Amino acid sequence: MAIFTEQIKNTAKEKLALLIQRYNNTTRLANHGDVSEETIRTWLNEFLLILGWDVQNTTQVLQEHVLRGVQYQRLREIKSPHRRPDYTLLNGTNIKTFLDAKSLDVDIFTDAEVAYQIRSYGWSAQSPCAFVSNFEQLVIYDTRFVPNPVQTSNASVIQLHIDDYLDNFDIIMDHLYRDNICNNHLDELYAATV
Repeated sequence: MAIFTEQIKNTAKEKLALLIQRYNNTTRLANHGDVSEETIRTWLNEFLLILGWDVQNTTQVLQEHVLRGVQYQRLREIKSPHRRPDYTLLNGTNIKTFLDAKSLDVDIFTDAEVAYQIRSYGWSAQSPCAFVSNFEQLVIYDTRFVPNPVQTSNASVIQLHIDDYLDNFDIIMDHLYRDNICNNHLDELYAATV
C-alpha cells in the first residue's frame, strides 16, 4: 500500500504542475542541443524535492557516487562498464534505487545503451526498478532480472512524457515518493508483477 495521504499527493501534484509550467516557459523552448545535462539535473533536483527527496542530504541522495562493494562486483559479473549513477537514492546508508539523468538530445524511450546502463545499476543493488529522466521523459525500468545489452529499451518499462506526468501522477508517486521507497513499497509493487 502506498504511503502518502491525499493531501500530500495533491500538494506534490500542484508543485509539479508549477514546475512543468516553468520548464515549458523556459527550457522546453530551447534548442535541445543547447541544454546541458547539468541544466537537466537542476530540474530533476526540484522534481526529487517535490517527491520528498533532499538532494543536499547525503543520507537520502548521493550524486555521481561510484558504486563499490556488492554493487561493483555484480556490475563486473555482467561486464557492465557503468559505475557512477547520477543519483543514488538512499535510506540512511542503504541503497534503494537509482535515477540517471540524460541530456535532451538522448531519446531515453528508444536508447538501448541508456536502458542497459540503468538496468545494470538497479540490478546491481537488487532494486526492483530504477529510473532515467531528461525531465521531458521519464522511464521506469524493471531491474529484477539480469540486464542484457541487446535487450530492447522498451521491454518491461513504464514510459512517461512530461505532458503525461500529471495524468499519471499516481504512478510517479508510487515509484518515486521517498517514503514509499524507504518503506519498501517498490518491492510490494513489483512482487505483484512476478
